[in-house]
Amino acid sequence: MILKSSDKLIAIIGVVILIVAGIGIFIYIGTEDDSDNGSVDGTENKFKVEWIEEFQTETLNGYAGRDASYAESIGKTIVKEPVSVLTNIEIRIVWEDSRFSGIFFRNGLIKVGKDTLKAEFTYDGETKTIPAHEGMGNKSEQFTVYDKPSDEILEDIGDYYDAVEKIKQDFMDMDNVMVDTKVMITPGEGFGLRPLKLIRYILDKGENFMMEVTYTYCYPVITQVDEEEPPTDINPSGYQPPAYSKMCLPGML
Repeated sequence: MILKSSDKLIAIIGVVILIVAGIGIFIYIGTEDDSDNGSVDGTENKFKVEWIEEFQTETLNGYAGRDASYAESIGKTIVKEPVSVLTNIEIRIVWEDSRFSGIFFRNGLIKVGKDTLKAEFTYDGETKTIPAHEGMGNKSEQFTVYDKPSDEILEDIGDYYDAVEKIKQDFMDMDNVMVDTKVMITPGEGFGLRPLKLIRYILDKGENFMMEVTYTYCYPVITQVDEEEPPTDINPSGYQPPAYSKMCLPGML
């Protein structure tokens, strides 16, 4: 059977369409395979995770006395990309009896009762106590929140973003802490009927104090581990090639 020119053209066009469709299907399947492997080129990578330690400090002021103690919950959420792990909280309390701080009181020229401070800190069911101190004090207590993560190598990871997501999933919700604090100050001046003692009792109701709260946390630095570097000595045998670089063919001389 002899095909007309138009029939031949249609047949050629049909063959071209089939070839193009086949190439498209091949490319599509290859792209899906790459997506399943987590990277564009289908390769898996290694990433090094190093944890860097940092600190944040806050200062809080409070008051406690004869009428009421100080009771507050203190805490913080550390916001650090891509994720942070809060490892420690330290609470330092500093105070001084204001009516015991003058030169006349220090030298004993005026006799007064010394105020007494006691503090309690509770975290995760554990309570730590700063024992009663008279006159002044500078004491601290601390709690371990989470252990510092170890540096590691992540293997079989598609790309940097996959590594970040894995670290986020492994260490999520480890960036916050809340501690219940209670500070009690007992004024040293007792009640008396003598005018001067009564005045001192009325004036000496309590004291101000300062709490310095230090949060220790760490965050990850993620870097890709390069493959082994190729050897720099590409000619270990010491062989030296001939000086000429082209072969002389007949007729070239």
